[in-house]
Amino acid sequence: MDFESFKIESEKLKKSYNESSKLYSDFCALYSNEIGLTDDMAKNTPQYKKLKANYDRDFQAYRKFNSENQKNIKLYHKLKHNKKCIY
Repeated sequence: MDFESFKIESEKLKKSYNESSKLYSDFCALYSNEIGLTDDMAKNTPQYKKLKANYDRDFQAYRKFNSENQKNIKLYHKLKHNKKCIY
């Protein structure tokens, strides 16, 4: 994979992950109890299960993509921040 296609795919996966993460965390925040845990009644709803599945799928896709493209990640950070990558 060349660097430009890596960058495009990485941004697409990151955007998808951020969107599903926001939806999931917003739903959990609506149904949190006094100590911040999501209520079990909310966890049994189809909406929660769908949001959780989407969040997990997007996270795993982003994680897998990043692990398979370590060389491109290092180059991306080096060019973006103009310094040596710490990975």
